[in-house]
Amino acid sequence: MIASNILLLLSESVVYFGVMAILLHGRNRYGLGIFVCALGAMHFLKTYLAAVFYIQLPFGIISPGSTVLFSSAASS
Repeated sequence: MIASNILLLLSESVVYFGVMAILLHGRNRYGLGIFVCALGAMHFLKTYLAAVFYIQLPFGIISPGSTVLFSSAASS
């Protein structure tokens, strides 16, 4: 169970990074607005996940919304 939770957390962060990197890479063709809209949607998703979704890891219970999404949304 814990291994599947770690795999879930890692896969979420890889997918999130991939989507945001693709959107940022396409800014010359499509503009920066799509990236900014996606980043704004991630703020809502981050808040929702931090409030309702938690996973058990060996070192405690964490929320993907606060660990995966908050760290990237706060740095931009």
